[in-house]
Amino acid sequence: MQTDEINKIKKAHLEILRAQIGETSCTPALGLEIGVPAIDKQGGGLLYGAIHEIVGSFASGSLLLEALLKHAHIAGSFLALIDAADSFDPTQWAPALLSRMLWIRCHSVREAIVSTDLLLRDENFSIVILDMQAINSVSVPRSTWYRFARIAETSKIIFVVLSLRPIAVGVKLRLIEESRWSFQSLQEPRNELISSLRFSMCQQSVLQQKRFA
Repeated sequence: MQTDEINKIKKAHLEILRAQIGETSCTPALGLEIGVPAIDKQGGGLLYGAIHEIVGSFASGSLLLEALLKHAHIAGSFLALIDAADSFDPTQWAPALLSRMLWIRCHSVREAIVSTDLLLRDENFSIVILDMQAINSVSVPRSTWYRFARIAETSKIIFVVLSLRPIAVGVKLRLIEESRWSFQSLQEPRNELISSLRFSMCQQSVLQQKRFA
């Protein structure tokens, strides 16, 4: 039998095997691009069915929330903000953007965890944000984070945790802010500030750090 014929037979058997085990492509599914170059640049934005932790300043948290709200407004989708310390100020935001968001006002970490558990199971929201930035001391059991990870994976929800320091476990993608702004730069239009956000990225499945700006 000729070598070319043998290779064709091997290739045919390989295709059959791939179909049997469900291997259709080695290319990972792209995530959600939210209009933040430093996040979208990593190859697809935020990942569906995963926990993301954004570690940074209050300024970066506010800018990211604005980007997510703008995306929801354009896409006609809804997101949920779980405000662990009841620190969100709605007077600083356009009503059109707020109309795409469910704001859960909490007064303790426990309330925030219970709310998160419920909203991650709600099919009405494509993005759930847990804002822990204004909490001084955070102690959440590892088992709780792993439960959140399983729920998010099942529901395909994008789950974002905002924090001042790393606190989440089972994170698929952790972004640590590296932005450096002067007082003058903070007076620039917010769209420009969003574009100037910088992060170092740690992706669990890759086990390496990359920088995006």
